[in-house]
Amino acid sequence: MKKTLCLALLLVALGCGSIARSLGDECTSDGQCESGLACKPNFVAGQCTTTKTCTTTCTKDSDCEAVDPKGKCFQGCGTEQICMLTP
Repeated sequence: MKKTLCLALLLVALGCGSIARSLGDECTSDGQCESGLACKPNFVAGQCTTTKTCTTTCTKDSDCEAVDPKGKCFQGCGTEQICMLTP
């Protein structure tokens, strides 16, 4: 019993294998995203969506390229611009 409890506590302490999500990965909360990224709604065809992805705000493409070489700066929901991945 003690060994099982110790192993369970160790797994919890190590995050139990949870991996922070990168730019463009789908998310439901900021805590799921890598440091410096936030979970924000997507802006598609002129509308905010219920689907959210890990992103950061930007003013130019180079802000996004610093996070991921495929990142570009696009209009987000509201007045902010956010980084999104391009093919």
